[in-house]
Amino acid sequence: MDGEFICEDKVGVAKGVAGGNFLILASDQVSGLSAAERAVDEIAKLPNVICPFPGGVVRSGSKVGARYQAVGEAIAVGIRSAAGAGVVSISAANYGGKLGKHHYNLQELLSKNDASQNGQSYPQRVR
Repeated sequence: MDGEFICEDKVGVAKGVAGGNFLILASDQVSGLSAAERAVDEIAKLPNVICPFPGGVVRSGSKVGARYQAVGEAIAVGIRSAAGAGVVSISAANYGGKLGKHHYNLQELLSKNDASQNGQSYPQRVR
């Protein structure tokens, strides 16, 4: 993992989940970055969730050590926001289930609020 990581110099301590991820597979780099930026913009509106990497987008995963529900909601919001032209598929890296004890099934996260999305579409290939 590389790049600059910026965080607060004073923090509180609470139990939570230190990561949630999804992968945007796009037809080209511009479409992929645009999709990621849409996702970050919408995730930023949620309480108790942060995207701490520069610009909120990371090209490689962070290692797990937000609260469970907020992370799941953020993933769903991010996926819905990322969906669009040039996005071929959205998936996630589960590293054989060894990344942490909290696992998010993307299809379940999306189906929880499908009725409230007013027909919002996302790639058919969400796995």
